[in-house]
Amino acid sequence: MKLTLNDIQLMVLSMIALLVTLGSLLYVTFNAPDSLRKDKDGIPFFTSKVINPDTGEAMSISSLVVHYKEGMK
Repeated sequence: MKLTLNDIQLMVLSMIALLVTLGSLLYVTFNAPDSLRKDKDGIPFFTSKVINPDTGEAMSISSLVVHYKEGMK
């Protein structure tokens, strides 16, 4: 099978699209900005739960931070 100019152009454009896509995904994976790692209060998204000192129940750190921020106002 002989490649025509149209086939070569399509192959080149497909390779460019593939490289841009892979490069973007690698960049976001390894050099992710802090906004993709932490919420607005600076808490990492994947944080384990903590024990509430009053009730002994497990609670999210986000709710704990909100509780203390409201208390400071």
